[in-house]
Amino acid sequence: MNRILDPVAPASFDKRRKTDRTPVILVALDMSRFSWEALRMGMRLAQESRGELVLLHAVHLYLAPYSPANVAALGAHLRDEAQKELEPFLSLARSAGLEATSIVESGPQAETILKAAASSGADVIVLGSHPRGFWSRFFRRRIREQVISGSNCPVLVVKNSLKKNCLKKISVI
Repeated sequence: MNRILDPVAPASFDKRRKTDRTPVILVALDMSRFSWEALRMGMRLAQESRGELVLLHAVHLYLAPYSPANVAALGAHLRDEAQKELEPFLSLARSAGLEATSIVESGPQAETILKAAASSGADVIVLGSHPRGFWSRFFRRRIREQVISGSNCPVLVVKNSLKKNCLKKISVI
């Protein structure tokens, strides 16, 4: 029987609709120009669902722990720099009237995105897509595939060339 026509909806349906939980949209940013497209889509989802944005950047050092560099100091410096680079993204989201926070975490990108999604209770993860050379596409595709396969929530991959009305084809949370 169709739920719309059924005057008595199942109990689980009623409980889900009565919760006051704000939807969480996690937007993974790599600070490239493609991150702006992902942010715009995340903002749009947050506005339409009255949700909260969590902006994430993953810092991963590909240095051996026995290298001459001070890995801990370098990691702290990179996290500080990343937090500064997140400010324009955060400012744009807040200027649109959205509740937004930014997080900088250390670790491999896919693993960090999945952990942040779990800890923030993300309802959807938004990733940007990069049209680059073979090796860049190969490694970014690998990250994207790891996030999609390991995620417990929907993952939206935003291409660089967004059409204005593409969201009409996507059901919002």
